[in-house]
Parts: sequence; structure tokens; C-alpha cells
Amino acid sequence: MAEILVVDDERIVRTAIKDMLTENGFSVRLSHRGVHAVGQFLAKRPDLVLLDVMMPGKSGFEVCREIRVVDRTTPVLFLTSAATEVNQVRALGLGADDCISKNAGEAELVARIRRALERAASFKESVSRPRRTQIGRLSVDFDALTACGPGVEVKLTKTEGDILWLLNTERGRFFSQDEILEVVRSSGVFSEGLLRTHFSRLRRKLGTAAGMIASLRGSGYKLVD
Repeated sequence: MAEILVVDDERIVRTAIKDMLTENGFSVRLSHRGVHAVGQFLAKRPDLVLLDVMMPGKSGFEVCREIRVVDRTTPVLFLTSAATEVNQVRALGLGADDCISKNAGEAELVARIRRALERAASFKESVSRPRRTQIGRLSVDFDALTACGPGVEVKLTKTEGDILWLLNTERGRFFSQDEILEVVRSSGVFSEGLLRTHFSRLRRKLGTAAGMIASLRGSGYKLVD
């Protein structure tokens, strides 16, 4: 049973969310202040954090920032009455996994929580795999974030490493831009335009080896040997 830490300063909201999540099979812990939430998170890591934005003392944005200093993988979802585009961009830039309006229905909220938990479980499974691999004539070390091969010896950014790692999980399959964004969102990449920029920089770094990254408009990107 997945455990969710719900952080909201309004008791009626906390109670309603707890009842709803419990009915849907989740275990729930509650926190009424941002200033206490990080301590509760560190004392016992939940499987997911559902976080209000506007709270007295310490905002949800500050809580998310502090959590991401010590934990890059536990899903953090903002639940806010002010789910504007500006707030969504800021939340995702801080490493949140999603930003959901408090006006969202129960089915939508539960579905997005389960989706975030599934992504986290998939990521945890994948990090146990070997972190060094051969892609064509290129040797990629995902821990050191380096790529070496004939005429190529470059340092990769975390986002570039995440992109190559994902494409390498199923070589020859086109990954959609949405699928790739799910993986690199924690690095602050939250739009297709930014994603294309990272692919362009990665290809420039790889030089003649850049041909192993194939793209098709409307389909996404894939690795070819």
C-alpha cells in the first residue's frame, strides 16, 4: 500500500483528501504546515507527497525545493487552488512531478497520483541496471556522465545523460516527446521547445556520432546503431 504525505494548512481540505485517498487504497499521513513537512518527510520517506502551495510560514514551493535537495526521485505533486501556467512552470522547474488544480475531480486526482507512483516505481527499477553501456561505437558512462568513442570525448549534462539512457532502454523504438519529458522534467525541462534545444546540443557534442539519434516529426526520437 503506497503511503502519501498530504501537506495542507486547511484542516477541512486535509480531512477530505485523506478520506478520499484512504477509500482508494492509499495510506495517508498529514502535515498542516510547510515548516513541519520536510521533517516529517525525512523522518519516514513516503511514496509520494501531495503539497499545497500557499501556506503560512513556508510555502509549498520552499518545501519542494528542500525535499529535492535530499531526494530527487520521490514524486511531489502540487495540489493548488491557483494552478495557473506560471505556478505550473515554477513548480515543475523546482522538480515537482505534477501540478493539479483543487477543482480536479476525484477520478482525475487519483489517476494522476497512480501515474506518478508508476513512473517512480519504473525509475527505481531502472536505476538498478548497469549504468555503463555501448551504443554503436560510443561508450557511455551514465554515472560519470561521459561519452567516449572515435573522435568523441565529451562530458554530458544530467539531462543529456537521462535522454540517452531512456532511448537506450528500447533501442529502435521511437519515444514520444511526452515520454521523454516525463523523464527529464525533474531537471527543469518542461516544454517541447526546451527538449528540442537539449537534443540539438547533445547532437553537437556527439559530432559524427550524432547520427545514432534519429528523429521523426510527430513520432519522437530513437537510437539506431
